[in-house]
Amino acid sequence: MSNGRSIGSKIREALLLLALASCPLWGRVPADSTVQLPDSARWIGAEEIALALFAYTLVPVWLAIGAASLVSPTVSLESSQQRWRWGYSLGAGIGWSGNPGPLRFSRLRLQGEAGGGRMSTTLLADWNALPIGTGELFCLGASGGIGWQYSSGSERPFAHVELWLRNAMGIWYLGLFPQHSLGLRCRYFPAHRGQPSKWQLGFGWWATFVW
Repeated sequence: MSNGRSIGSKIREALLLLALASCPLWGRVPADSTVQLPDSARWIGAEEIALALFAYTLVPVWLAIGAASLVSPTVSLESSQQRWRWGYSLGAGIGWSGNPGPLRFSRLRLQGEAGGGRMSTTLLADWNALPIGTGELFCLGASGGIGWQYSSGSERPFAHVELWLRNAMGIWYLGLFPQHSLGLRCRYFPAHRGQPSKWQLGFGWWATFVW
């Protein structure tokens, strides 16, 4: 087996053999029994099989990481009429850092979320308190701000605080290109237009594109 063969060619050949091997399992034997395989594909080793399995598993994983990187999830626990209920949302945001460097943390953020029949917009001031490690890639901190929630037939303001560990905007590995704040948050909704006050606790991974 020549060393000049590309990895892509090896993967294609491995996938071809895996597909042909699976035909009897599904009762789909090719109608043309004279199908000829390339000479290089007749003798396939562990390296090619490993590459094929690697491609099968890696692509879905990276697609999931990319989706979570751009549209990040939050799970919440909310008090409502003297009981607690679970909720979820997906969202993203934009931020301002004042730092022209390639790696930067936001000082102000505008986050948007939607889920469970509701939407919200939150304006936050960030406190990047404690850098983690070298190179200013990660940071511990907190945020505070105000927001507005929209749902069918009702709107209401809320106060918002967060505690988080975040990565800097501009890291190009593991899907961390946007800034992400992984942490806990608390929202307080005061009584508004006949609606009683309530609390909301959340755990999330909040994506922000920072300039």
